[in-house]
Amino acid sequence: MVLFLFALVVTAFGVGLFALSHPDVHDITVRTYHLAGVPDWQAAGALAAIPLFLFFVHALVAGIRLRLLRRTNERLSAELSNVDRYPIDSYGVDPYATGSYDTDTERAVWLRPQPAPKRSWTTGE
Repeated sequence: MVLFLFALVVTAFGVGLFALSHPDVHDITVRTYHLAGVPDWQAAGALAAIPLFLFFVHALVAGIRLRLLRRTNERLSAELSNVDRYPIDSYGVDPYATGSYDTDTERAVWLRPQPAPKRSWTTGE
């Protein structure tokens, strides 16, 4: 949005300079409409408003997409922060422990369930 506001200010300044250097008027006819005595700067301003409008719509859509991505990132981060939790973390007893643990609370190393050993595909074991 800051870039859009910057582009709007630059465009307004440019159209203002154009109005100072081109004080002429023209008649404009579009299909069945006829506009008489339209200053040149108004036509230039109207033409400059078209890409500014497209830029504004793009800025709005990009802002909405960024908000959605941030929310998704926060949700996934919250889910991933709970992945390594085992019952030992919340209940104090780990039913999946395969051995003993160190009783020193500062160096407590909890034994987590280990993956099954790989078996050979060729020997069938």
